[in-house]
Amino acid sequence: MSERCSNCGAELFAGQQFCRRCGAAVRAEDAPTLRLGQGAPTGAPPATTSHLDARGTDPVRDPRPTGYQPPLSAFQRTTPLRAAPNAAPARRRGAWLLTLVVVVAVVSVLCTLALVFTLKDRQSPVVVKKGAGGGGGSMLVVPPVPPDLPARVREAVEASGVSMPLDESGASVDGDRTTFTKTYELDEGGSFSLKNFSGPVTVEGWDEERAEVKIVKRGGTAEQRRHVPVMSARRDDVLALASGAGRATPVSVAYEIKLPRGIRQVEISSESSDVRVSGLAGTVVVDVKAGQLEFRDVTGTVRSSVIKGHTKVSYEHAEREGPQEFRANLGDVEVDFPEEFHADLKAETIDGQIEADDTLGLTVSKAAAGRHVVGRLGEGREPLLIRVVNGDIKLKK
Repeated sequence: MSERCSNCGAELFAGQQFCRRCGAAVRAEDAPTLRLGQGAPTGAPPATTSHLDARGTDPVRDPRPTGYQPPLSAFQRTTPLRAAPNAAPARRRGAWLLTLVVVVAVVSVLCTLALVFTLKDRQSPVVVKKGAGGGGGSMLVVPPVPPDLPARVREAVEASGVSMPLDESGASVDGDRTTFTKTYELDEGGSFSLKNFSGPVTVEGWDEERAEVKIVKRGGTAEQRRHVPVMSARRDDVLALASGAGRATPVSVAYEIKLPRGIRQVEISSESSDVRVSGLAGTVVVDVKAGQLEFRDVTGTVRSSVIKGHTKVSYEHAEREGPQEFRANLGDVEVDFPEEFHADLKAETIDGQIEADDTLGLTVSKAAAGRHVVGRLGEGREPLLIRVVNGDIKLKK
């Protein structure tokens, strides 16, 4: 029968001096010390070797698990690290900002598309606002007024300066043309402005205290011409017209305009128009990108500019009442003088020639870039300036 520990009751083996479970001494007396290799009594195991039975020895630590351990699988799941206290709010703020940006972008795209489709078939109306210092009228884009308003309401709207499409009832429709004429009360103290896209424009001074405008629409079908309105705006002594034709339509609009000879100011602007002005004594401003310009017997202040086109100027009388300037980027400028004419002349071209009749007494000089001529015609007085970038200047008498 094997011995057991008096302290914990664990089984003891021969030669064991301390209990392997609790560590208590097995016996008080000292066990004999054996040298390595010294034999032991027959049938007894060596003193330095513990007898191992089939059950093995008890481990020092308790092998029993301290908690539930799930079985391992091919993919060992791990518990995610716990986020810092401010990590969740940061993610929430980032997600909120991203959502806000997406919403704003979508709303912007939808608004842009709505605006494009709204304005696709609408024409740009004009409203007249009297310029500071008594200048000419300027055009401001405003919502159009329905053309089928009662007469009194229409008069009130027109008096406020809001643009209105011209009434084309009674217009003459012939093939590819639609023609109608409008008359406006306008005295010499007033001003007139026209904004056209394409089509010839003729402006003539006369001795009446009113303006007469003949409008001819050309090209396209009658239905297409109806969808190219001519907008009109009145305020005080300013009259403004604007045609809705553009690159998207085959329709062009031509104007034949008669104005009081002494009208204070006339402004004409166009993308592509041949413009002829004659018999006016007030200020004339012409700005055309492409077209042929002609000025005949215009004695007031003139500011003319054309990007591509020929300009012809002719005078029937010696007197002028203001300075005049004619500019061309690509094109020639030709001036015909009467027998008696007074001006301080300056003409210059960067890439071109200057031809002057000998009877004018002018000397053409070569410069580092181009040619120029400066001289006095008659008694001088009001300046006459001609500037060309690429083109010739012809001065004839």
